[in-house]
This record gives sequence, structure tokens and C-alpha cells, in this order.
Amino acid sequence: MPENLVYLLMTLTVLVGYGFIVLEQFLRIDKTAVVLLMAVICWIFFFLNPNLPRTVEIADLQEQFLHVNEVAGFVLLVLVIIEIMQVHEGFSLFTERLRPKSKKIFLWTIGLITFFLSTMIANVTATVIMLALTTRFLKSHEDRMVVGAGIVVASNAGGAWTPIGDVTTTMLWIADRITTLPTMRDLFLPSLVSMVVTFIFLTRMLKGSIDDSHHLEKKSVELPYRKLILCVGIFALMLIPLLHAIFNFPPYMGAILGVGLLWVATDLCYPNESKLRAPAILTRIDLSTYFFFLGILLTVRALDSAGILRSCEVWFAEMGLMPQTIAVGLGMLSGLLDNVPLVAASIGVYPVSEIPTDSPFWQLLAYCAGVGGSLLTIGSPAGIAYMNIEKVPFFWFVKKITLPILVGFFAGVAVYLYL
Repeated sequence: MPENLVYLLMTLTVLVGYGFIVLEQFLRIDKTAVVLLMAVICWIFFFLNPNLPRTVEIADLQEQFLHVNEVAGFVLLVLVIIEIMQVHEGFSLFTERLRPKSKKIFLWTIGLITFFLSTMIANVTATVIMLALTTRFLKSHEDRMVVGAGIVVASNAGGAWTPIGDVTTTMLWIADRITTLPTMRDLFLPSLVSMVVTFIFLTRMLKGSIDDSHHLEKKSVELPYRKLILCVGIFALMLIPLLHAIFNFPPYMGAILGVGLLWVATDLCYPNESKLRAPAILTRIDLSTYFFFLGILLTVRALDSAGILRSCEVWFAEMGLMPQTIAVGLGMLSGLLDNVPLVAASIGVYPVSEIPTDSPFWQLLAYCAGVGGSLLTIGSPAGIAYMNIEKVPFFWFVKKITLPILVGFFAGVAVYLYL
């Protein structure tokens, strides 16, 4: 098969796959299944390249699979840590004493909690937790949709400025495009500004007070060691960047240590409660997230090995686009497409030798991909979870919410460029 035809077929496979991902809600075909098929088909076409010896193809695939599993495996390990904390009701400590009177105050309170909570746990997890809380306070579906949109904005903005808050930021961190302290220092204020500006608009959509009868009631039975499990879990998450900074450990090594610590803690705290110990909790893990990242990253690696991503870089250069312009454009595009493949492709297109670690391009990309994913409900896992839970009409969101988020998005970009 001619080499140009191989590259054309790989490109068409990816375009068709992205089409299925974007139309997932209408086609009812899970995007995880699509990306797994897309990855293998791309590598099959890559193997049909007549100019590459078979030994080179196999060696390249094995090397790429190892790199891919560094990210996908890390995501899976972090999901385990978060799920253990969630099962032991640790996160309820942040919310059970919440007693808001005004809907507007409730929006800002839950938004700030979500913003900082998503820096420690996956933003989609923070979104689901806070949406469950919202249903206990608000009777109106319209109010829940508005507050839910704020939760998505806060979770994506909060996850964008820490290496473990948003998976796209995590991908950039593992790929050595960004480091911990400069990212947190430079992206905190833009992320916060983007949330605040958006919330100013959302506040005007809420009126009235909250009925006292819908306040959370304190549980009569509490897990005796939930505070301990929460502290161990937070410590486990903090170990990931700490070990990387001190010993240059790969992030997945810190995550493995964290899982081990929580596993021991649950065994010691609940020796007679099998449902609260790690082996039972592992059965609750959503493995589709792991397989999604595996498929996406394997697809991007196939395009990289074939040289297609390099051709995209040359095309961008010929158009004269500045790196910052590309980052903003990709951030806006992530509202329509999933931000994970966009960031993965960017990592493949621009090597560190050309755009060094912690450059404005990588930092701005981390911000734009995270915050830009909020522009549409299909742009981020948090948005998809919100749309499914609250049954949010797509065009209602576009009409009511997209513009405030877009204003906040550009406000954060302006703050970053000014600083």
C-alpha cells in the first residue's frame, strides 16, 4: 500500500472517530469503544507502510505502549485513591455543615468549595459530589441547571492550575511540559478570575431564598474513621508531586504508594467490614476512563510515529500562527471536542526541544484546555456528567450559559498574558 494512502487512511480514521465522539449523545455509542477501535485501526494502517521494516514497527509500538500506560495507569491509580475516599464519605466533611439562605450565596459558596476541591480530586468527581448536594437544596430544575453550570465551571477552572486536578494538566505534567510550582503560581489567578467573571453573570439568573426544609440533615450513623481516611487520602495525593520534586519519581510511583497507604489504612480501620476495604472498593472503579485514555493516547502515538503530527506543526508554522494563538484556539475547540485528545495531539506536535518546559504556550494550553472545556456540555467529562445528571438541554446551555463562560475564559487569558 502506498505510503501517502496509509497516512490518508489514518487521518480519515481519526476524523471519523472524532465524529463519533462528538455525536456520542445522539448515536448512543460509547466514546471509549470508539477510541479503542480507532487506536488499533490506526496502528494497523501504520503497519501497512511499505517503507518500514516490521521489526521497527513492533519496537515502536511497544515503546509507545509503555509511554501511554504511564498516563493511563496513573489516571487509574488516582481514581482508586479518590474512590476509597468517596466510599468512606470523607468529602461530606466539606459540605454537611453548609446552611445557605440565599440561592446566590449558595452558588458562590458551592463554587468556591468546588474550585479548591477539584485541585485534589478529579474535576468530574468534584462535579458529581456537588451536583448531588445541589439536589438536596434546590427544588427548581432551572435553578439546579444554573448552579450545576457554575459547578462545572468551578471544577474545570480549579483543576486547570494543579497537576492532579484536571487530566489534561496531568498529561502535560507527566510529559514534562509543565512543572508543579510554576504552574500553580502562574495559573491560579487566571483560573480564579475566569470562574469569578462567569459567576457574576450566573448570579443574575438566580433569585430568592432556599427553603430550610431542604437543608442537609446530619446523619445518625457516621463512619468512625472517615476523617482519618480523608487525611490519609489527601496525604497520598500530595505525595505524588512531592516525590516527583524530591526524588524525580514518575508520578505513577507516587500514586502506587498512595494506594498502598490507603489500602493498609482501610484494612486496619475496618478489619470486619469487607465493603469498606480496598478489594471491595476496587470493584467500583470506572475502568472505562482508563480504556478511554489508553485508546486516545495510542491513537495520538500512531499519528506521531507516522509523522502526521509533524506535518501539522509545519502547517501551523506556514500559516504564521503564534503559539499563544494556537493554545487559545485549541481551548475554544475543546468546548466542542474532548480536551484530552487535543492536548495529547499538542504534546505530539511540539517537542520540548522546540517549546521548552513551563513556556507560556504549555501553561496557557493547560488553562485553555481546562477552562475551555466548559464552553459546551460535551467539552469535558465534568460537563457530560452534569448534562446527564440534570438532563440539561444542549441548546438551553448554549443560549444561557456559553456566553458567560466565554467572557470568563477570555478574562482569564487576559490576566495570564498581562502577568
